[in-house]
Amino acid sequence: MREGTTEKSRVEKETVRALLVANGAGAVAMLALLPAVLDRIGYQPLARGLLFGLLVMMLGVVLAIAHNHLRGRIAPAIEPQPARPQQSNMSSQQHNPGQHNPGSQQHNLGQQGMRPPAVVETKAPTSRLNLASTVCMWLSVVAFLGAGTFVAMSGLQTLDGFQNRGASQPTATVGDPKAKGKSK
Repeated sequence: MREGTTEKSRVEKETVRALLVANGAGAVAMLALLPAVLDRIGYQPLARGLLFGLLVMMLGVVLAIAHNHLRGRIAPAIEPQPARPQQSNMSSQQHNPGQHNPGSQQHNLGQQGMRPPAVVETKAPTSRLNLASTVCMWLSVVAFLGAGTFVAMSGLQTLDGFQNRGASQPTATVGDPKAKGKSK
């Protein structure tokens, strides 16, 4: 059982590392790209997408840290711990160790005898911590995927804007001085 627990904790550590690297590296990549598109004309949808994606990936990092914190609070309770022997009425057994006394057996039926030291697995403190940890983990994954998807859609919107401007000039409405400047 000990090996399984060690393997499980190793997998959980690697999961947290993967979440931190994915969201953290994504945020760094967006920060690196942001100055290149921030002041360019026509790149505003992509700049907004990068800023929103950066915010979502930062949330993903926070969720990964929360997942790790909650797992840390759960882990000590799951580890096997040596059981404490319970005290019982052993006075009749100690006074007459060789003699079998059926009355004393009836007297001790309601009481638990001395248990040998054994390893007992304790339950997790609450299933709420486990649930909260799992929710944080999956929300961190969703944050990474959502931010990447949003930035990609913003990039496609920016490209569509460039293609539409190059293919045909937008028509200006009558009396709109701003539209005349954009159509040139």
